[in-house]
Amino acid sequence: MLKIFRYIFFIFSFFVEINVEAEPFTKVSVEKSLVAEVLQKVSFTDFEAIVETWQENWANANGDKPMNIIELNVTPDQKRFNAVVSWGDAAEGGVNKRVSGKIQKFIMIPVLATPISQQAPINEENLSYVRFSEDQVNQGTALRKEDIIGKTLRAGRSLQLNKPLQFSDLEVPIIIRKGEEVRLRYVDPYFEVSILAIAKSNGGVGQKISFEVGAEKKKTIQATVLNSGQAEIRV
Repeated sequence: MLKIFRYIFFIFSFFVEINVEAEPFTKVSVEKSLVAEVLQKVSFTDFEAIVETWQENWANANGDKPMNIIELNVTPDQKRFNAVVSWGDAAEGGVNKRVSGKIQKFIMIPVLATPISQQAPINEENLSYVRFSEDQVNQGTALRKEDIIGKTLRAGRSLQLNKPLQFSDLEVPIIIRKGEEVRLRYVDPYFEVSILAIAKSNGGVGQKISFEVGAEKKKTIQATVLNSGQAEIRV
């Protein structure tokens, strides 16, 4: 029975014309085709190819001709492209158009997704990832969750949900305050010793601040804040 159905379909296919609609020649369709080609020439995968030289009189929504990218060049910084797009056969009324534009890269970065109080340390549950174009971030943008978790919003900064966070928006919570006595530990590969010291400034975990040491507290050294009441010099 299966062989009979296959035979009928084979015979029927000779009498039925199957139409496959070609891609219309529009700015959107050209950009979509460019992405597949640019992907082979760049080191990232999340991007858009934006044609900046498109002319409206080029558009033809009649999708009866094949469209191809017949030439493509990407700049060394992988931010721009130049291409020649073919729509149809030139011998039969088709056209070749030269286009250029920018390669818009996108990245996923952590942002605040839930409201928090000004003094509350940010934890992973407060964060989500949002897609931003590379133009929307700068050298001061916190790009990793490690840059954010454990920090608080700096005093005077407004809370903006789902927006890129700047390092200037954040601060490390103070756990050692100026004038506080702390246990300062000196560690090297061979021995470890600890002494009492007085903090000369406020500090948070991971920050290096100055401490006064010695019987008369005349000597000043730099150490890294470990925890409440603890700092370390590691060599």
